[in-house]
Order: sequence, then structure tokens, then C-alpha cells
Amino acid sequence: MTKSERIKLIQKIADALGQERSEIASLTLNEFGVEFVNASDDARQVDLFIARLRQCNDELLQQIAAHLNLPGSILAKDPEAEQRLWAAGFCRCFLSHTSKHKKQAAALKTELEAYGCDVFVAHEDIEPTLEWRREIETALGSCHCLLALLTDDFHGSLWTDQESGFVLGRGFPVVSIRAGKDLMD
Repeated sequence: MTKSERIKLIQKIADALGQERSEIASLTLNEFGVEFVNASDDARQVDLFIARLRQCNDELLQQIAAHLNLPGSILAKDPEAEQRLWAAGFCRCFLSHTSKHKKQAAALKTELEAYGCDVFVAHEDIEPTLEWRREIETALGSCHCLLALLTDDFHGSLWTDQESGFVLGRGFPVVSIRAGKDLMD
């Protein structure tokens, strides 16, 4: 996130929290591990939100923004994109894998459909005309779980560990599928 994006996001979050009842703003911040301090007037309260939010890392800001469903958050709900990416009524599984194993990933996707799982496989599910990164972020931000296809090159990828950490950070399960590699290897 650029400095400009960060400033704008902090302001959006502070403004949104300023519109909430004090109890709800307090609950929101405390649940995300940000200390809440109540001010005597509304204008001062927004300043206090900004001061507290400046101490948050980018990922935590994104999580708070997503909770508040603010535009500009990579986790903000985009119903149109979610509808395009996911089949209705299915469990949404993001399959993290390396490009070398995209055939295995595609085969696993096909097998899991019979069990009510809609599996997102980046090499198959992103239309070439769509922005690659945004689609992956939308899928990560809207999946119900992540399946990690643990192959010998899984941890060598720049993306697989980040994808797993992102979903864990959202509080959703990450399931390891042993495919030649142990999680701790």
C-alpha cells in the first residue's frame, strides 16, 4: 500500500467509526486489538481514531476496512466479483499451488466439486482480461478456506505462503494437502 493509499484508508476508517455509536466503535477497535479511547466530542473522537489507526500495520488496516465494508479495501465485499468467481451454495475453497503443479490443482478442483466445493484455481479461474492480482485478492478475501497443495516447491513460491497467511489472518481454516511435501519440511 502506498503512503497516499494508507492515509486515505485511515481517514475512511476513522470517518466510518465516527459515524458509529461509541460502544460499536469501541467493540470494533478492541476486537482488532486497537485500544479505544473515548473523547468528549465527536470531532475529537475522529482525531483519536486517526492516532490509533496510524499505529496499525497495513494488513490490520485492511482487515478493519473490510469489516466496515469500505471501498478501497482489498477485502471489501464486491458481490459482483464474488458471484463471478464462486458458484452459489458451494463451499468456497482457494487452492494455493505453484504454477508447476497447475494440472494437479485442476484435477483436484474437479474432484472436489462432487463434494460441494467450488475451488478457485488461479490459472483456470481468472479471465485473461481481468486484473490478475485483484481477482486473487477478491478470491482470498471471500473464500471460506484455503487448500495448500504442498509440493516440493510450495515454499519456494513468492505467493503460496502469503496466500496461506492471508486466509489464516482472516480467521479461516487452511488445510494442507500433502503432495510430496510435509508442512514443516
